[in-house]
Amino acid sequence: MKYLITSSLLDSYDWLISCPKDWKDRAVQEFIAMIKREERPTSEACQRGIDFENLVCQNCNNLNDEQFKMYARQWYEARGVKGYDVDIAVYPTLKIAQKCRNGQQQVPVMKDVQFGDKEFHLFGYADIMFPNKIIDIKTTGKYKGGYHYVKRSQHYMYSLCTGINTFEYLVADYKESRIPRDVHEVEFEMRQEENLWVLEKRIKDVMNYLEKSGLYKDYVEIFTAKHDDNKKKGA
Repeated sequence: MKYLITSSLLDSYDWLISCPKDWKDRAVQEFIAMIKREERPTSEACQRGIDFENLVCQNCNNLNDEQFKMYARQWYEARGVKGYDVDIAVYPTLKIAQKCRNGQQQVPVMKDVQFGDKEFHLFGYADIMFPNKIIDIKTTGKYKGGYHYVKRSQHYMYSLCTGINTFEYLVADYKESRIPRDVHEVEFEMRQEENLWVLEKRIKDVMNYLEKSGLYKDYVEIFTAKHDDNKKKGA
């Protein structure tokens, strides 16, 4: 059997063990919901990220810069953004669109790896892929520095799955407002040996937690099995 591993699973576990005490209960419940594949309401921050990514990805390849700026202005105005704020919002949106232009979008990435006596299936979707670079689009209400992204698992996993060593997070920073006001570019040059070592440790930590918390059965029978069922159906 191949056990499913996603970067969301690893990051959710990392948040569970590192979050402040007053967030602990919520982090545990979110982790359990992920393992059991329970539907949860989409948070405002998550919906903001989805909307922003759609704005960029659905238009960056078929519009030139001037056309994109005009479309983005209309998009923000339709959502109640007015005056100079529209110009502020368009700048980071266009900057990210320019960096994503002509890249492949939502590319499935996967790789099977063996750690100990278990075989794991690494799986995810790269937002934007070029032959020599992977880009992931993020939004944040308050940028906390590039170190915040070092802890994430996407750049390790996607680099290992594809053999592409350059990974960049493009972060639209809303600065605690309703519009994006800046862009932060967080780029990593990956080494395959490090990718493997980091992921092995993180995966083993998650598996230990699943066994100790009583979630291992759900992980195998729901989280992993439903992914296998979707693959068989071509989903």
